[in-house]
This record gives sequence, structure tokens and C-alpha cells, in this order.
Amino acid sequence: MLFSFELWSQQPIQSSSLNEQLNSFNISDRFLATLKKKALNEKSRMEKLGSKYFDKIKNEEKKLYRKLYKKDSLQARSLFGNVDSVYNHMKAEASIHSLTSGPREHFYNGRLDSLQTTLKFLSLDNSNIAEGVPSNLSQAKEAYQRLQAQFTQSTYLEQALLARRQAIASQLSNHPLAKELKAYHQQVQYYQQQLRQAREWLDQPDVLANKLLSYASRLPLFRAFMEKHSAFAAIFPTPDPTVPLTGLGGLQTRTALQTQMGSSLGIANPQAQLQQGLGQAEQELRNLKDKLSQGQWGDAGEMPAYKTNEQTTKSLWQRLEWGSNLQSTRSNNYFPTTSDLGLSLGYKLNQKSILGIGASYKLGLGRDWRHVRLTHEGMGLRSFLDWKLKGSFWVSGGAELNHRNRIEDLALLKQPDNWQQSALVGITRKFKVGKMQSDARLLYDFLSARQVPRTQPLVFRIGYTFK
Repeated sequence: MLFSFELWSQQPIQSSSLNEQLNSFNISDRFLATLKKKALNEKSRMEKLGSKYFDKIKNEEKKLYRKLYKKDSLQARSLFGNVDSVYNHMKAEASIHSLTSGPREHFYNGRLDSLQTTLKFLSLDNSNIAEGVPSNLSQAKEAYQRLQAQFTQSTYLEQALLARRQAIASQLSNHPLAKELKAYHQQVQYYQQQLRQAREWLDQPDVLANKLLSYASRLPLFRAFMEKHSAFAAIFPTPDPTVPLTGLGGLQTRTALQTQMGSSLGIANPQAQLQQGLGQAEQELRNLKDKLSQGQWGDAGEMPAYKTNEQTTKSLWQRLEWGSNLQSTRSNNYFPTTSDLGLSLGYKLNQKSILGIGASYKLGLGRDWRHVRLTHEGMGLRSFLDWKLKGSFWVSGGAELNHRNRIEDLALLKQPDNWQQSALVGITRKFKVGKMQSDARLLYDFLSARQVPRTQPLVFRIGYTFK
């Protein structure tokens, strides 16, 4: 996160009035504008990707319809109907559902619920609130409401698409349309994949959102507001302890009810059976609450039937990897001690392959410790391909052009004879150092024997990945 704002005053909060607590919550317009922008950007990305794969699913279904129609027109009409009308109705139903359904039918995520409730609390319509309320407050609240609606709509569409896919697959399981059916299945999985990645985005650490929630949690009135007005509270309402259990006249006593259950169900100890059932129900309720707190509400949770490329549904920026590496070479009769400082840019083709380019600068350090001298000893251009072998080990290869002559004049770089070729293949091990991704590469240069003067055939590099 590259933003740094003065979010609020750090004065201790001791007031118990809503007016004074809200006045102490000094949020800047710029901070709220950033929250609003993040929510709208994610909503726009979800909407764009969702529409893209929704249309692809529809097109694959049309292909299935045409193939089946040539062999059995009656079955094609009965199974698919009017594909365009079905998908338009599906989309309209999802949109209506996201706007009119209650909290129990909405997609649930704990962080999203907390952020929405915080913004709702801060934008309370209170005429006693002092002047200076940020103008972006209502816009930020609306942006997260729209993001919530987009998640609900996308989840509803996911469930509708899965139900339709199951109906189609059950009818065509033994039909000779395996190729078209596989493509149809894969597009449905890509729709699920982009939605799953959006859900994961909600759970990523966010400095600004964490500060907002951390500060709000210190307000006593906010905690009471959260317990009453959050989506979680709407799903699992807390009974009011001040309401007495009155008006129970005419109901059967516990003893009479147990006797009736024992005779009707043939149970010797109905009370023990009830307690066991209640214990199981409480466990199921705890599991559901854990699922809600982890943001899994509405997730289909099924195993994918076909392999898909996890990188396909990511943006270009998410598929790029910036890195650096360091390589040192001892001095010899021809070259001083040098350190190669490299920068690279990789593109994730899939989860197991990264293709990239890079450049390096060769810094001369002199002959030894008594003769230290910084010089420009050359530069290089690189291309590389990493392929995951197993676990943290990767097979790496690449082609390079290296200018190994001391650069005393930039015109030397234009002479082709000053550039030497390298063909490298080797093993890379990727690991973490703290929070940073690192790698160690051991490569063999198959063209080292052709180079004049001859260079070292084995190359060892230590690298770091920024993203």
C-alpha cells in the first residue's frame, strides 16, 4: 500500500455520548476516498471478469445445443430451450436477488461486514454531529454496499450455473459430445475461479481497513451497534435478556412432554436423546459460524472436475513478478573481481511456468582487498524460463548476451563482436527469507568453452522476488 494519510487524532476516547465519540473519530476525506476507490475497483474487476466468463459459458452451451440439434432436435430443445433467454433470465434473477434478499441470503464475509457496519455507524443521521463530517463517507459506504451486492449476485449466478451444468451433464453423460462438454465444464470452473480469487482478496491484510476497524473497536457505542446492526447479528440475533419469558399458560409441562415422547417414539430416556440432539445442533451451529467468519458463505465448495490455469483469471499486474539477483566472480588473469547486479521481469504462464526477461550490470571491484577499484566491466541482456519440478525445486533455462569488456565508451556497446552468447540450464530452489521470496540458482553455461577468453561454466546466483 503506497498511501500514507493522517487518519485520525490519537486522543484517548473517554466520552460515552454518540456525538462526542463520532467527533473524536476524525477521518480524512482522502482516506475515505481511498477506501471507496478500492471497493469500486474490485467491483468493476469482478463485474468485468464475471461477464466475460458468463458469456463464454453461454457460448459453449450454444455449441452443445447445435451439436445435439443435428442428432436429436427434440432432445436439444427440451434440454437447452432458448439459451439466450435462459441466461438473460438467470442474470436478471441474480440482480434482483442481490438487491431484494435479506442478510441470510447475502454473501457473507467477516471483514466486509465489519467495514460496512463501521461506515454505517459513522454515517448515522444525527443532527447533533458537529460540522466537518467527510463528504466521502456516504460514498464509501455506498461503494461497499455495491461491492456486497456484486458478491451476492456473482455467488447466486455461480449456484445457478452449477445447477444448470449438473442438469446438462446428467443428460449428456453417455453422449458422444465429450470434447464440447469438457470445454463447457472448464468455463464454468473459470467462473468459479475468478469468484474464489475475489473472495480471497477480501481476506488479504489491508493497512487502512485494519486501522479503521481497530480504532472503531475502541468505541463502546460502536461495539453495541455492531452487535445489533451487523449482518452477522441479523443472521444470528442475540435474544434480549431483559424480555421475561411470560405468557406460557396452557403449555404442557416438561414431565408430560417427556412421557408423551417416550410412548410415541419408543425411547426409554427421551431427555438424554434430546440433550444429545441439542449437542449436535450446537456443534453444527458453531461450524456454520466458523464458516461465516471465514467468509465462506455461498461458496459452492466442490472439487473441480477438470484442470484449469489459475493465472487465467488474474490481471496482468497480478501475473507479473519483479525480481533481482546477485552473482559474484573471482578475479583471474583476464578479469577483476566482479559482481553482476541483475533485474528481471517474469510473466506467470501458469502455476508451474514463468517466462521472463532481464538485464544485468557488471561492477568491477578490483584485483583484491589491497587493490579495490570500482569499474564498469560490462552489462548483459537475459531471457529465462522456470518450470516447477517438485516442491520448491524448479528447472531453469535461459539465453543471454553479455558484454564482458570494460565500458569506457558507450559506442563499444554497438559492436556485435563485443557481445558473448550464453546458454544456461540448471536447477533453482525457491524459499522464503522472512516475508520475502528468494531463490538460489545453479546453472551450467553450455557455450562457455567457445568464449574468448573462456568464462566459468558454472554460474551461481542468489535472487529475490519483489512480487
